[in-house]
Amino acid sequence: HDSLTGLPNRRYLDERLKTLEVGGFDDSGSIAMLHIDLDRFKQINDTMGHAAGDAMLVHASSVLLSNCGLTDFVARVGGDEFVVLTSARDGDIYLGTLAEQIVSQMRQPVTYQGHECRFGVSIGIAVERGEVIDC
Repeated sequence: HDSLTGLPNRRYLDERLKTLEVGGFDDSGSIAMLHIDLDRFKQINDTMGHAAGDAMLVHASSVLLSNCGLTDFVARVGGDEFVVLTSARDGDIYLGTLAEQIVSQMRQPVTYQGHECRFGVSIGIAVERGEVIDC
């Protein structure tokens, strides 16, 4: 697990993907992966310091956890990168809505030591519908 956010890390994600390759995410056999990258994170880190950057990462992880369902899997896979694994059984509308909610909430200003910090996210979505996942 990632010590800062408490989220699973890349290694844990790799293990999760291996189990999904065998059993699938749910009965439908479909899975969606949202790859999330924080925009302007480096600028906050460079101008306000690593403690501010850490606070933004913790905030980002809480936004992801609050928007994802109980069966979804959220991981921090890099410095400012996160992955969400979810079932694709509800279709593209659910995935689009989830992505929009994440983007909207990440755009909200975050106060850190009296300063208003703003960052956004870029999200890529990949969907696998019943095929074998190639790790």
